[in-house]
Amino acid sequence: MESAGAEHDKNGSAAETFWRTPQRVPGRPRTVEHSEVMSGSSYQQFQASVNDAWDLGDDDVVSGISDARISRAISQTAALNVINSHRNATRNDVKVAGEAVQPRAEAAAARKAGGGAGAPLRHYPGRPRPVRLSALASRDDSSESKLERFQQLLDSAVLDLDELKQLSWSGIPTKARAVTWRLLAGYLPASAERRADTLERKRADYRHLVRQYYDAEREEDTYRQIHIDIPRMSPLVALFQQPTVQVSGADYRHLVRQYYDAEREEDTYRQIHIDIPRMSPLVALFQQPTVQVSGADYRHLVRQYYDAEREEDTYRQIHIDIPRMSPLVALFQQPTVQVMFERILYIWAIRHPASGYVQGINDLVTPFFMVFLQEAAPGQELDNFPLDSLAPRQRDIIEADSFWCLSKFLDSIQDNYIFAQLGIQYKVNQLKELIARIDRPLHEHLQRHGVDYLQFSFRWMNNLLTREIPLPCSIRLWDTYLAESDGFATFQLYVCAAFLLHWRERLVLERDFQGLMLLLQNVPTHNWTDSHIGVLVAEAYRLKFAFADAPSHLTRPAPAAPSS
Repeated sequence: MESAGAEHDKNGSAAETFWRTPQRVPGRPRTVEHSEVMSGSSYQQFQASVNDAWDLGDDDVVSGISDARISRAISQTAALNVINSHRNATRNDVKVAGEAVQPRAEAAAARKAGGGAGAPLRHYPGRPRPVRLSALASRDDSSESKLERFQQLLDSAVLDLDELKQLSWSGIPTKARAVTWRLLAGYLPASAERRADTLERKRADYRHLVRQYYDAEREEDTYRQIHIDIPRMSPLVALFQQPTVQVSGADYRHLVRQYYDAEREEDTYRQIHIDIPRMSPLVALFQQPTVQVSGADYRHLVRQYYDAEREEDTYRQIHIDIPRMSPLVALFQQPTVQVMFERILYIWAIRHPASGYVQGINDLVTPFFMVFLQEAAPGQELDNFPLDSLAPRQRDIIEADSFWCLSKFLDSIQDNYIFAQLGIQYKVNQLKELIARIDRPLHEHLQRHGVDYLQFSFRWMNNLLTREIPLPCSIRLWDTYLAESDGFATFQLYVCAAFLLHWRERLVLERDFQGLMLLLQNVPTHNWTDSHIGVLVAEAYRLKFAFADAPSHLTRPAPAAPSS
């Protein structure tokens, strides 16, 4: 039996090789060189170029295939001819491919040598890279079936959020991303019939917040600026230097502040005055009028003086940071876009006084802004998209949705932005211990050359890698972050670990502190695509699966007691 099987394998090996090769199938015209077809004009030459084992008149064979009788010797001869023809064609293809590789290799070597106008621009550490935002629109959904699964799930009366997270973890189709992000962030409810009302209410709430905080603060800035400018007006004209004239112009703004804004502050005070007596009604101490009045008055004074000063500092810092955000992307240099970002960040900081505004949060608005902008302008090139071309209502929707999704998104990492950013420092120490466990040689290499993890991974944690990878890749990464069932705060630690290990081979080749820091602060990811992020999150999941439920792996073992 074994000898018969061996004989069969020997005789049939060529046939198996042929039938398993998808490039040449009998009955299908094979690819030929143009010179072979154009070298002659006779029909016989063309017929010979497409001849194969089944060239017997296909119509006649199909109609009477049951009556056809082919000699075994003839069929074997025809099959061997096809195999030989296939083998020769494969050799020619390999030869042509080898010749085509050489010019590409030479061009790559020339680019590597650098210099000239075609050399890529140098990117400095910490500076956002120019990204081709059109990649967001040109990257079509790879699987229509996945988009259909999303549509079926999103159209259900009551959404199964766990199923949506599982489906979104590996990436969300572009057409379904905006709605899915709103749901995963907790901005939209699972019930389909409540979504429209929720959106309308939350967007109206945001408009109220803008009027309450941002616009009121800008009015005070306006008055201050007018008070500075009035004395400079026509300095050589005595009329305009009279205090009465100057005060009359400034007084109008002061009257607005005195009556209109004061009325709004009075509403706040009135509400506090109502709430204080309800506080601890069974405790006699808090029912004393002296205690109640002192508590209400103090809150009013804090709001009037202390909080106002802090809010002014917050706005000033935001106003400085926004123009620096993605300076090479024309979209983010439009005044309309910058004002929208200012409002989002300022109101978020006012509503989160424990942390306030921290540099780096401005980068976290960008993915939400781009996803909702793409929803409002589908199919458009976003690199230089004029935001003023959208209707005011559309711009308001983009801004409001970006604000609420950012607020929900940052809830799980709130400790990253409190005083001294203790949450980030804790995660940096965890990353250090994790790398020491996973790859001891790499950890010792960094330590030996004086590289502290805080020097490069602080920005990774603070900006969630938005400064390290292109914007389309950040959006794909956030698909997974939003889909994490227990929040992404823990998972991001393992993403950073996988990101560091990805550059291991290049890091171990660097032999000094400067080379290591230049690489770690300016990793070459400008050519990254979704496939790279897929590999990154898969490796991060593997690390999390191995270490997240084993906390002892993240602590250094106690030294062994010396043997007596």
